[in-house]
Amino acid sequence: MCPAPKYSLEQQAEMINRAAVSVIEKSSLLDFKMTAIAKEAGLSVGSLYKYVQTKEDVIMALACDMFEHFHGVATQIYQQPLTMPQKMMSFMLLVPEKSQKYSFDLDLEILATSEPVLRRSSSRWKTQMLAFEDKMESLCQSKTRECFESGEYLGEDETEIQELSVGNWAMSMGFKQIRNHQGFMNEHCQLGKESVICQLSEHSIKAMMHYLNAYPWKYPLTESAIEETKISLSKLGLC
Repeated sequence: MCPAPKYSLEQQAEMINRAAVSVIEKSSLLDFKMTAIAKEAGLSVGSLYKYVQTKEDVIMALACDMFEHFHGVATQIYQQPLTMPQKMMSFMLLVPEKSQKYSFDLDLEILATSEPVLRRSSSRWKTQMLAFEDKMESLCQSKTRECFESGEYLGEDETEIQELSVGNWAMSMGFKQIRNHQGFMNEHCQLGKESVICQLSEHSIKAMMHYLNAYPWKYPLTESAIEETKISLSKLGLC
């Protein structure tokens, strides 16, 4: 009779993910070693490969956890007693260190959704990640539909607010990438422009405010509404 495994499959998955994060933080998302993850997790390489077969699978596995975490963050935001423009602005106001799953979230999302990684990852992880993306999309669509049906959005075409939601997501992602790039330049190139990131944040908030207010709302965004949103996020530990 075979002895019972030392760890359950769920425990091994948690151990591998924690080890992968540790190894990646010591190296990078591009040059981590599978053997290093197995060693860090205290598991055999064989046990590791039962969970993830390639480095691309490791990236996808971590991305699934990241998307699940962000879905939780978004759910918290949508549950707040804020207007829809405030909730949309919230994604611009999140402090990365307080809202991210990992320190390398932004790079992980870009890499996990790239064609080379998707092509080389196993069908299991692709299916899981696409399921999380569908889950997030369904959440956003349901909230924008509620906003339209409640009369908070004053436009007559529901597709307008769906388009607005996509634009909000695209702008939020774009500004995050710009801020991340500027932070890297400040840290590694010694440009002496520490204030640039602060200015970028201010400009991005203003730009998002103008974008959202270009659509007809019952309660358009104001400076005081943005401050109220920051307070709400602070209470959640996200700002």
